[in-house]
Amino acid sequence: MMRIGILTFHRALNYGAVLQCYALQSVLQSLGHDVKVIDYRQPDVELAYKPIVLSWLLKKLPFPHKLLPYLKDAARMRRRHKLFKPFEKQYLSLTSNAYTDSIPDDFDAYVVGSDQVWRLCQDGRPDRFYSGDFARGANSRLIGYAVSSTQRSVETMGAENLGQAIGRFDSFSFREANYASIAKKMTGLDVETTIDPTLLVNEKVWHEMADSPRRHKKYVLVYEVRTLAECPDMLIRRATALAERIGAEVVDVSRLEIGVGEFVSYFRNAAAVVTSSFHATAFSIIFERPFYTYVLNDGKDSRYVDLLTSLGLSDLLKTKDDELMGLPDVDFLSAKKILTDMRAASMDFLTHALTDKR
Repeated sequence: MMRIGILTFHRALNYGAVLQCYALQSVLQSLGHDVKVIDYRQPDVELAYKPIVLSWLLKKLPFPHKLLPYLKDAARMRRRHKLFKPFEKQYLSLTSNAYTDSIPDDFDAYVVGSDQVWRLCQDGRPDRFYSGDFARGANSRLIGYAVSSTQRSVETMGAENLGQAIGRFDSFSFREANYASIAKKMTGLDVETTIDPTLLVNEKVWHEMADSPRRHKKYVLVYEVRTLAECPDMLIRRATALAERIGAEVVDVSRLEIGVGEFVSYFRNAAAVVTSSFHATAFSIIFERPFYTYVLNDGKDSRYVDLLTSLGLSDLLKTKDDELMGLPDVDFLSAKKILTDMRAASMDFLTHALTDKR
């Protein structure tokens, strides 16, 4: 049995972020290891989800029309903290200490990922700890599992920095084939790809987590974490038209204040899903819900384009001009067969990464 520490976005008040963290923890525990999520307080993440930032507040004080929306957002963020805290306490096995400028050096292995941990920080560089730049035991292993980023972030790192970052790891994998391809062109390094932990863990985990549904009417679920500037209500309009065609109502879970388990349950019980989110796409596949995923062409689409292309479901990708005329006929049986093979390859990567020295 190994002591394993996970480094990821566990403190982001984002459903996909905390669910993938729990999934990776569960997978590693199922392999018989003692697993902890390192309670690293990443500065950009802490700032993004802090209800009140004093410097921002002071700038808005002279402008009431700006101050009131800011205070409303702050109140909403406080409520969000309260909604996510029970999940953290029940499901995440955190280190007893929190860390801001160091990482504990007493783990046998460190697993960085998944999620967009290689996204550029405010200083224009990836976070040093997520990039493996920290002191650790000489015999410990450093593993990058299903690391994600953005295309701009990967390209901005440059060949030398990207090669150095990958080179720190004993084993490293990207979540998206697109980033592995870019890394190959930039550095000459062959980088493996592995699937997101939400798709890796046994699906019964999600069925057990899902709360009882509050809604008993048929509904089309909308979840968006990004919108088009020129058409911010595009997803809602497309979902509303689809709902009218199938005799359902629309539930925009993006705007609901709900706990993590209830979030999962909304996907399990949806008649259909319309989204621009990677993890909403993943949970639609897990629960075999008919879905459409919209491509926004903002440089952040590859996360679900790669996934759906790999599973033979690229026809479910839609652009802003595509209307939804009815429920798609999704071949989940074939997709799940491919996913089973992808799971096996990803588990093989993870088990070998923990036992083999490069």
